[in-house]
Amino acid sequence: MYYLHPNLSQLMTDPIFASKHWINILLCIENLVMKILIIMTLLMRYYAHYAS
Repeated sequence: MYYLHPNLSQLMTDPIFASKHWINILLCIENLVMKILIIMTLLMRYYAHYAS
């Protein structure tokens, strides 16, 4: 659990909290991109199989 800061400006200036926050966002985006790529690959295989 993160330590809850009393005000938001202190929260944004805390480098450790900010870096962890951005790492979480980047990991979430990467996870979404990977899922999209996997779905696209499966769809392409499906259509290639039935198109030929």
